[in-house]
Amino acid sequence: MPIFEYKCVGCGHEFEYLVLPKSSAASCPKCESVEVEKMISAPAISSDGTKERARQSGLARNKKLGTEKAHADHEYFHKHHDH
Repeated sequence: MPIFEYKCVGCGHEFEYLVLPKSSAASCPKCESVEVEKMISAPAISSDGTKERARQSGLARNKKLGTEKAHADHEYFHKHHDH
């Protein structure tokens, strides 16, 4: 089941559309125009290298979020527990 990317000619909205054998023509979900252009998109390729990069990116993002949460918790504690 291919998912294609489209851009609306009228409003410029970009969107994805799942094309099934019985699907109607793609239309813009924002303005409902049927004047849309199929965009060229990179294929989704999965390899051991891309999986490892995605894993490393996720770990880094989670670490950053954990640090930000710890900082926010620390500030909250000191604001609400005056010594």
